[in-house]
Amino acid sequence: MGKGSAAQIVVIEVLACSRLLIEGPRPETTTMAKQSKINHNNKRKAMTERYAERRAELKALIRSPNTDDVERMEAVAKLDTLPRNSSKVRVRNRCVMTGRPRAYYRKFGLSRIAIRDLGLSGQIAGLKKASW
Repeated sequence: MGKGSAAQIVVIEVLACSRLLIEGPRPETTTMAKQSKINHNNKRKAMTERYAERRAELKALIRSPNTDDVERMEAVAKLDTLPRNSSKVRVRNRCVMTGRPRAYYRKFGLSRIAIRDLGLSGQIAGLKKASW
């Protein structure tokens, strides 16, 4: 099995080092969520803000013990006519950096992977890798 002579290995290492000096380190590849999913979620956020006041008024009317049954039913019917995406629960928490919808930390607004990358590079103050 020919693994190459020592001279060949040295030449390969020199070429690799020169590429690094000329081009710089390769950028880290972080996977992004589909842009369409991120945009759709942003639309939902905007719609939630647009209809928030109307939804709050109708819900207050529905929950109020002073509202009679006819008014309550009318309020429920009006609430049903509002777009589904105007509901707050339809918005998905996504990582700000990558758009990843899972393993989302609310405190940072990032996914676990983004937190790990930023934490290891020292960009999150007070965060360090655990060791025991």
